[in-house]
Amino acid sequence: MKKITILLTLVFLAGSLFAQDEKVPFTLADRDRMIRLEVQLGSFQSQVDSKFESLRAEMDAKFESIDSKFEAINTKIDANNQRISDQQDLLFWGFTILFGLLLFMLGYNIWDRRTMIAPIKERQDKIIQILKEADDDNLSIREAFRRASLW
Repeated sequence: MKKITILLTLVFLAGSLFAQDEKVPFTLADRDRMIRLEVQLGSFQSQVDSKFESLRAEMDAKFESIDSKFEAINTKIDANNQRISDQQDLLFWGFTILFGLLLFMLGYNIWDRRTMIAPIKERQDKIIQILKEADDDNLSIREAFRRASLW
């Protein structure tokens, strides 16, 4: 059995060695067919190249139109940003003026109250002084001052 397997293996190996010595016949028809195939491939390649060039030109035009649209959008966004910045500046100055006026009004009120109270306080002090002088003669006025904690 081993001998038969070895013998068959040798026969197949020997047959494969001689199978590669066989020459492939190349005829004029095969040569003509290859020439036509090369011509067709060349024309196909030129058609594909022209189609790609036309598609590239179309895509470039579309990209340029998209770029111009983006530029227009960017200019609109910049204009909106400028308007928002202007509005923020306006609000800032408006609130600054408002708070300045409020502080002015507060200061004016404080000044007005002090100037209004000062003469009244002077009159009050004069009245108290007069009553103190009168109180030396009158005991009931002295008691009233003591109850009011002014003496």
